[in-house]
Amino acid sequence: MAEEKQRECDFGMEIYLIRHGETTANADNKKVYKYFCGQYDVTLTEKGIQSAIKLGNELSEIVFNKVYVSDLARTKQTAEYIFSGRVPFVLTNKLRERSLGEFEGKNINDMKEMDCYSHYFDNSEYKNFRHSFTVKTPGGENYRDVIDRVTNFFKEEFEFIQDAKVAIVSHYVTIRCILLWLGIISEEDVFNYRVDNCDPIVISLNELRLAGMSG
Repeated sequence: MAEEKQRECDFGMEIYLIRHGETTANADNKKVYKYFCGQYDVTLTEKGIQSAIKLGNELSEIVFNKVYVSDLARTKQTAEYIFSGRVPFVLTNKLRERSLGEFEGKNINDMKEMDCYSHYFDNSEYKNFRHSFTVKTPGGENYRDVIDRVTNFFKEEFEFIQDAKVAIVSHYVTIRCILLWLGIISEEDVFNYRVDNCDPIVISLNELRLAGMSG
């Protein structure tokens, strides 16, 4: 389990941030066929299923008050294997992975050869679109857009939660943005922060004075 993070607050809360298990896209992109995923709705591999089951066993003694889950297939599957019907969970599109718009499901090498998209791969102003607060693919999102979703999620769901254990089952970029919004990591660190499959990041909060909620 990832190292526990601490922050000073008014009351007790623990948030378990859980990235889904390995997906078919994760596995495919380690091979020759590489494609953009984003919100492309892929499912878990057998390895991903087994890691979710293993994590479920590790967390079986913990009583969660709330479990929030991205409504994409890979996160729903992960939550089902972790919690095995022990805890009902709330599905939300606000916890989805960062959208890559028109790029989703498309072969990376094919996209590089298309004139209408080539600037995303050879123009310095666009080529970091996967790690940017400003640049985004056509119809997609950047990190700032994901942070806006995260902000709305916390404002809507966490206003009245106190003294609770909460699990959030989400995605790589989304969890990075949650950590940034909570003040756990900085903008300088966010693009390099490692979030492993089914390896929870546990955040202990004693006060819900979170960015964006106090003002």
